[in-house]
Amino acid sequence: MANGTKLKNSGDQELNAIDRAVGYYQPTASMPGLDLPQLFTGLEYPNTTYIGQEFQTNQILPLDIELQDTKFEPKDLNLVTGVYRNTKYIIPTNTSQYSGLSKNLTGIKFNVTKVTNRPAAFTELTFADNTYVMTSTNVATPIMISADAITWQTNGLEDLPGVVDVPAAQLRSVKYMNDTWVAVGDKILTSTDVNQWTTTKSFSVNRQVTMYGVEGVSWLNSGTFIAVGQQILDLTEPELGYSGLVAIADNDGSAWTTYANVSQHGFRSVTSSANLIVAVGANGTIYTSTNAQTWSGVSESIVTGSNAGLNEISVASVQGFNVNDEVKVIIPTNVTANVNVLDPDVSYYISSINSTTKGLVFKTSLLGPVVDIDGSGTPSAAAYVYKITDYNDRNINKVVYANNRFMAVGELGLILTSTNGINWTEI
Repeated sequence: MANGTKLKNSGDQELNAIDRAVGYYQPTASMPGLDLPQLFTGLEYPNTTYIGQEFQTNQILPLDIELQDTKFEPKDLNLVTGVYRNTKYIIPTNTSQYSGLSKNLTGIKFNVTKVTNRPAAFTELTFADNTYVMTSTNVATPIMISADAITWQTNGLEDLPGVVDVPAAQLRSVKYMNDTWVAVGDKILTSTDVNQWTTTKSFSVNRQVTMYGVEGVSWLNSGTFIAVGQQILDLTEPELGYSGLVAIADNDGSAWTTYANVSQHGFRSVTSSANLIVAVGANGTIYTSTNAQTWSGVSESIVTGSNAGLNEISVASVQGFNVNDEVKVIIPTNVTANVNVLDPDVSYYISSINSTTKGLVFKTSLLGPVVDIDGSGTPSAAAYVYKITDYNDRNINKVVYANNRFMAVGELGLILTSTNGINWTEI
């Protein structure tokens, strides 16, 4: 090699036929000359002249059009909760054409393997007890199981070996604890062998219940399953939207107790540390609990009353609030409802916090006067206070706990972390 030029022989695989002709063809008197159109066909397009009516000016394109470099790969992928196992990420993936699994080939390159020929709306994948279990909102195949994440089994004829027998359901999440599987969605199913599934909790259709997440908490009452989701807050006023719903059961998942209107927004996911349970959901909602029955808001708190003498708004919990936090108060449409002196379209700032009475005193601005609370009306289930954050308008879809830290992820790239479940940092 000299001056960047590398000598190649005629048999080099990097050369094509034209390269060889130009470099090595030496015609004699009885052979065609070194004229490529004489040696090769297809180098020239004979019909370079269009005979007929002229093209309209606005239909003539410039000759030097720059074509877009479009890669031949799946587009518009919807990736949901997956697992990391044996150095591989395995992530359920939905496209407009099919559903499959995304697996990493290297640290940054992934390959999508088709599982179904049509969209199956996969929602979550879990690995436990040497089995992969995947949920779906497709009522025909709500549960799919596999030993290797390659060959999958789902609903089929009853009593056949290896066939999954599961009631029609739209499932969102699945968890394993103490030899029991629990899957949640528009109903709650349990199984002890992943092949036979039983409905252990159904919900009122009118309430439009969806349970989005489930967690097995081993330290609570010798093992407790906690499911979280949402339901219509008030059937008489459906425009008020959804509220948080919690359901808990002993470690066999056979009997469930529900707690309605836990939060003012629906829940999407739940997890736990060694002593704290955290649930997250719509509109940046974050709640904590130590027993799964009593919940305290971090991002919001339900209004329970007022104390006119102290100018306090009484709330269910003050744990997530700090002095000078910017807040808003959502007030029911009922004109006689509590805190009707406050304007839902105006931001207030916390002047003081009374942990004993669980009261918040508001001021009109950081340096403004205290808001005079008249104490009129009665509390409403639809009244609540929430902190102004950068993610009030984004749903938090998943929360996990690992390495002594909570991590939550949501819409538009939202990532939050916390060491105590109360103070969160966006990264």
